[in-house]
Amino acid sequence: MENSERLAVVETKLEQISVTINSMNDKLDVWNQSYVPRAEIDLKFDARDKKIEQIDKKLEAEEHNKWSIRKLWPAWLGVALSAGAWLEKIF
Repeated sequence: MENSERLAVVETKLEQISVTINSMNDKLDVWNQSYVPRAEIDLKFDARDKKIEQIDKKLEAEEHNKWSIRKLWPAWLGVALSAGAWLEKIF
């Protein structure tokens, strides 16, 4: 009687272990599907950093050219014309 009870306990534990192992396998399969290798992540980050650098350079160039003479000459021409008109009124 004792041996059959022991065998039943061992069978139950083996079934539980089997269920646990199957569950772990399923979780590992899901993890492997969503896992991204480090080398691939590094490549993606490098590409992103290069794009950010290009954008920063464009922004710096635009800021530098923002106040350039070429872009402001119409405004200065208007100032000169209004100053000329003002001087004409005075004299």
